[in-house]
Amino acid sequence: MNINASIIDQRVTGIVEDHPEWLPDGSDMNKKKSAAFVLLCISTCLEMPLEDAAELITEGGNDAGVGRTCFSARDS
Repeated sequence: MNINASIIDQRVTGIVEDHPEWLPDGSDMNKKKSAAFVLLCISTCLEMPLEDAAELITEGGNDAGVGRTCFSARDS
């Protein structure tokens, strides 16, 4: 694994371990890591804290997938 992939893997694993409440319920670690990766991408691309990015993800089908990401104007 190259250094860039290793850094991303560490960040994703950290999200899974430190913030399980932001991730799908259940014991499937692949689904949890997948959701954590999407969360990290949103946070990075939109330059916002992970806490704020977590509020943008909705899960509606009980399939542990990201059903929608909501974007709207932020109050300054």
